[in-house]
This record gives sequence, C-alpha cells and structure tokens, in this order.
Amino acid sequence: MSQSHIILTQTFVQTNLLQKLVARSYFATLKTQFANLLYTSDTKVELDKLWYKLLAQGLVLQPNLSAKKDFTEILLSFYTHYSQPTLLFLGNLSSFSLQMQEGMLKLLEEPPKNLQIILFAQNRSNILPTIASRCWFHNLKSDLVIKILDQNLLAQTQKKLPPVLDFCRSLLSDKKVSVPDLKIVEREELNFWLWQVQFYLENFYKQQPDSKYFNKLTKIIEARKLNEQNLQKKFIFGWLNLT
Repeated sequence: MSQSHIILTQTFVQTNLLQKLVARSYFATLKTQFANLLYTSDTKVELDKLWYKLLAQGLVLQPNLSAKKDFTEILLSFYTHYSQPTLLFLGNLSSFSLQMQEGMLKLLEEPPKNLQIILFAQNRSNILPTIASRCWFHNLKSDLVIKILDQNLLAQTQKKLPPVLDFCRSLLSDKKVSVPDLKIVEREELNFWLWQVQFYLENFYKQQPDSKYFNKLTKIIEARKLNEQNLQKKFIFGWLNLT
C-alpha cells in the first residue's frame, strides 16, 4: 500500500490547522484513510498540545522548503530509519515547480518504512499523472473545509466582494446584484469567493432539489472554470448575467 497521500482541500484553508487535524486523526487510529478528519471537537489548545508533542518526539516532520537549500538534498535527508510511524508534511503541490514535482517522484514511490508522506492540493487535474499514480487521494468534505477556511483570505474577500449568503439569495430570486470594482479583486480572491457561493448553492439544492437551484449552481461551477482559465473577470460576471 502506498505511503504517500494527497489531501484535496478544494479551496483555501488554514494549512497549519489542517496538518494538526491530519496528525490527530492518523495517530488516533494509525490508519491511512484519515477517516476521522471530521471529528473537530478538539479545542485549539488540545490540538496544539498534541502537535508540539509529536514534533518533539520526531513523529511529525515539517521541513522548511522555502530555505535556500537544494530541494534534492532536503528530500535525501528523509531517507533514514524510522522506528515508529512518522508523518512528513511536504506542503501544497500548487507551490511546487514542475522540476520540484518531478524530483520528488522517487521519494513518493519508495518512501522509507514507517514514513507517511502528506501533500495538499486544491485540484487533482493540476497534479502530474506520475505523482497521482504514486499517491492515495483523500477528499475533504465541504463542511470541514468551511470550518477551517483561510481567515486572512476570507477577510479580504469580505471587503471586496458581496456577502456570500446575500449574493446567493439575490441570485436565486433573480434580483439585480451590484458588481464590485473588479480592478481591486485578485483572481485568487474571486476563486475563493465563487467556491463559497458554490458551497451554499449546493446546500440549498440538497435541501430543495429545484431546477432553478441546479441551473444557478451550474452557472457558478462554469464561472469557476472560466476564472481558472484566466479570462477577464468582467466576462466571468457577465456569464452570471450580472453585467
């Protein structure tokens, strides 16, 4: 069984908190499915206490990949003996260059015994097939993602874009929605905001499977795809019939 895992976050989350949840889940069950990730009743103090204990014991490894050190040299340092199950967090694949992704293939395919490698990613389609074939994928459920959203990015989008719930209600009732000043909105912020809109529309549709909800949801999903294609932001809002 592969010892390399990619956790798909689907959107922007607090990575430090997610790492602590993964570590708690893994060492609580010592199973690689991370099935208990939704169990989030631990307080921040409890999670922090466990995390620092695991770090001190060397059971969690968190290398500084931004340091001015050869990436291959960093990876080679993990080829050692691990007497106990150990988690190695290698960060988010979106921050890895193509060269870095290719350089980690051997470690992902043949990690030392007892070393479980954890990577995060937002979109499976952007992952090299050679990496995907060497890893287990785990999808985070939307209700967990909502609990651990990146608070800084959330604050930025709240300042620049319409409140998500208000926007959804207006969209569903075909009310006119004012378009924000798109010049000050970063593409990452727009993607994050659209994901939140999609989440709420999906919940509306689950509660009341109405064709109108489905059509609006389809529009939002397509808008997210258009945004990922780096089209002008005004075209994205135009697609939603807001301009």
